[in-house]
Amino acid sequence: MNRLPIEAYIEAILTPSLCSPKLARMSLLDSRHTMRSFGLTSEHIIFYLTDGTDQWTLTLPLGESFGLPREQIRARVAQTSRTEFFAESIYLPTALTLFDSNGAPHTREGLLQRAYIPAMEFLRTRCAPKHKLLLRSALQNIVLTSAQMLLRNIKHGALTRQRILFNHNGELFLSDFPLTADSRGEDMARLGEVALALFVVGCQPDVCRLLLSQSTSQEVGTRRLRQILSAAEHHAIEPPARLTKLLLQERATSESLHRAIVALAEEPFCPMPLLSRLLQSSEEEGVVVVENPIQHEEEPIERIDFSLCDEVFQSDNIVRYRKGALWGYAHYDGERIPTRALLTAAYDFVEGRAVVRTQRGYGLIDTSGRMVMNDVWEDMAWYGDENIATACDKSGNWHIFDRLGRQLSAVAAEWMGDISEGFIVARRGRKFGYYSADGQRRTDFIYDEAFSFSEGTALVERNSIRYHIDTSFHRLSTQQEERVKLKIEN
Repeated sequence: MNRLPIEAYIEAILTPSLCSPKLARMSLLDSRHTMRSFGLTSEHIIFYLTDGTDQWTLTLPLGESFGLPREQIRARVAQTSRTEFFAESIYLPTALTLFDSNGAPHTREGLLQRAYIPAMEFLRTRCAPKHKLLLRSALQNIVLTSAQMLLRNIKHGALTRQRILFNHNGELFLSDFPLTADSRGEDMARLGEVALALFVVGCQPDVCRLLLSQSTSQEVGTRRLRQILSAAEHHAIEPPARLTKLLLQERATSESLHRAIVALAEEPFCPMPLLSRLLQSSEEEGVVVVENPIQHEEEPIERIDFSLCDEVFQSDNIVRYRKGALWGYAHYDGERIPTRALLTAAYDFVEGRAVVRTQRGYGLIDTSGRMVMNDVWEDMAWYGDENIATACDKSGNWHIFDRLGRQLSAVAAEWMGDISEGFIVARRGRKFGYYSADGQRRTDFIYDEAFSFSEGTALVERNSIRYHIDTSFHRLSTQQEERVKLKIEN
């Protein structure tokens, strides 16, 4: 006998699109468009439905299976019909019988799947490397849910990690509390915590046991977040670091949390072995790990007096300054950001990265001063909007790298231009070609001359003929070519 909340049935009927694709085209019949249509008898609740062409009824008996007296059931029906509600899917049946306008019975797929499990249990059973695609799917479903909550301006009421449920496909569902039109950051923070846990397990499956084995007290939860932040900064993975910082804030907004969750869901899973050591140390010794594990003991923290600097610039919440022939970085309060080597040149931070030059060569650093790409390059450019860097090695070959310093391009070029509209012009020998921002070579080196894209077209020359190509690298038609030339002339 099912002991399920009557609200679960009602919500599933009132908003079938949230529950079952098979019932999504049905809606409550409401000729007045002012109230939801259902009836009560001494023995049943009757819902009146339509699929646009025919009328249907769904009859639920007011039996003891609901575990409540009939008077309370009636009261809950009336209350639930006036408010939005995410039903507790784990209790719903697998099939229901509906009756058409002639009274004939029809069996339909259950309103919700029964196999939903709490987020932490989902993590425990899906923490192997083979489940990365499933974890990615769950992350994307958190993004969809958080976007829906923002768009509809709703608040769950009592959301916890145990009330965030997943099925075997990583589809997400929120359980068993009415939703109100009062969106606040607490709900988004709970979604953020689960998204962060999914990402961490995807990066480092062996930390799952350590994340789930300890107490869930606020003190332990805060310590875990600080450990994740330390590891994310150490490994230069910006999205989890950004989301963790927001979760550690008391008044992070739903909008900022949602943006951070979106960025996290787009970030590739990268190993974080440091996190395993931090969590293991905390579990075995009970120590609280410091927030930033990257300490430069040989360089004590010092304050910079900007009035004594020869040049001072600000970018990306970081101050860049020059004293004599050397450069450095500091926070706005003057606290110097330590770097491994003396900087003979330093450039602005964009999206948490900056190009620097030492006596050895060019490198890429993050906001903690750590080298993301070692200072061994002859030349380098960082494109923060695209999250890629181009760098030239000692042999004069150029390559494309992501923000973590991983090489994206498989074929080297002897020269690379600036990125424009997502593409990079490159030269190899005497011929030119194009790369996309993800490091993929989009054309062979076939052009005698090639220029950057502008407004969706680029000028190229081949076999002494000049013409324009579009972003699919197709030659423009004669009419398109004339329009481009006319636009350039004007």
